[in-house]
Amino acid sequence: MTLDDIIHELRTSTGVPKEAMRAGVAEAPALRLRIDALAAKLVDGVWLVPEDEQLLFYGLNVLAAERDTAIWPRLADILKLPDADIDRTFGDGAVETLARLILSCHAGAPSELPALVADPAVDWRAKWALFQAIARLAIDGRIDRALVANTLSRFEREEMADEDSLAWIGWIDAMSHAGLADLEPALHRVWQKRVCAHHTDADRAETLRILAAAVADPNDSHELDRHGIRAIDDPVEALRWVERIQEMGSGEGDHASDPRMGLTEYEVDWLCGFLTSRQVRDTAMSLEMVDGFFTALIAGPDAIRPSTYLDAIWGGAERDAPAFDTKEQAEYVMGLLMRRWNAIAEGIMIGDPAPALIIDFGDTLTGQDWADGFLLGLDYHESLAASGKIEKHTDRLIEPILALAGPEVYGSRISASRREKILDDLPDTILRCAAAWRPGAVAAPGTAPARSVKVGRNDPCPCGSGKKYKKCCGGSGAGPVVH
Repeated sequence: MTLDDIIHELRTSTGVPKEAMRAGVAEAPALRLRIDALAAKLVDGVWLVPEDEQLLFYGLNVLAAERDTAIWPRLADILKLPDADIDRTFGDGAVETLARLILSCHAGAPSELPALVADPAVDWRAKWALFQAIARLAIDGRIDRALVANTLSRFEREEMADEDSLAWIGWIDAMSHAGLADLEPALHRVWQKRVCAHHTDADRAETLRILAAAVADPNDSHELDRHGIRAIDDPVEALRWVERIQEMGSGEGDHASDPRMGLTEYEVDWLCGFLTSRQVRDTAMSLEMVDGFFTALIAGPDAIRPSTYLDAIWGGAERDAPAFDTKEQAEYVMGLLMRRWNAIAEGIMIGDPAPALIIDFGDTLTGQDWADGFLLGLDYHESLAASGKIEKHTDRLIEPILALAGPEVYGSRISASRREKILDDLPDTILRCAAAWRPGAVAAPGTAPARSVKVGRNDPCPCGSGKKYKKCCGGSGAGPVVH
């Protein structure tokens, strides 16, 4: 395979590109130029298009198999990215993958890794990977065990992560696998942290078993080998976990397409992230607001051209447009927006509205962004504005949406049960508005469609943890839903 063939396969393959990954090892120096450039963009805040995300992910594993230490400075920068960026790039196996990349590519002084563990810019997933890596390096004799012990002791003593951080699970892994028996009192203190509340007696007994085995034979790497914490020799073997997920069908939910939505769950997450990325000004709408905006533009009586409203998404002026990285990225963003527009339009036309993209955090703001977007969209319909009812908020058709928009717009607060009822009835409300404003539009059905589709998993959790909702409170199953 030529280098171009390898890059094309790594970028576009729907499964693990085994042949291209193994062929890529021999082309590592040339491949590194492309991978390093993508990694630099990621570090600089560019929201990579899916194909480039995939190329970066597979490419880093290829370089690791070649022990390409020249990529290490960029990898060290990646470790300092927010956890949401790491999760988006490395997926469910991020901890294991990052640990193996570190073990394969690290080229700095031994003290550099403990310094990264202590760096507050390094989030929990990367810290966990670093803990596993330094434990393995200690077992292999590549880093002084006393340095590892001092790192873990200081981390616990100075409480370098909050009580809910999963970094403490990495701390437990490193302490037990490295056989640091002197830290057993600290281990018992770590077990008292909230993040360990779910640990059973059996879990703790297993940790003590691993610790005892490591003390008995400090150079035995069997336990870490069993968990896949070792340098990468074969990039295909390193990504067996990806194949297992694909075989189990676990990824179908993210990439399956609901015709009514117009977008897959992955695409919704990607677009949500892009609209809040550094490439987009703070004046831009959230995806939820865009969704309400589009709905009003489509449901209203006047034909609105894209050239009229697109600037409003970014902030209201052409100068507010995103700093698109490439033409491909711009086309991808606009393609997603237009597919969502078409899905909303088709749903209204046939009397089965596309589920609204509303992030449900169960608080008094649920639906407010969507309502704000809808009311803004109504301003673009001159024939509605001429009636004066919309501007004066006296049109009873939109009364439920005004209530969602909050007391500043509605004049009073609504109860949680009223908000829930409005959200449940939103499909009917949209159809009633369209039927009143657009001759020949389909009238609302007798019952509202059920709310069931989960979206917005990458939004910050409202609890203030800084984690994504799906990895924090949303892990309980009461995740964001589409109305």
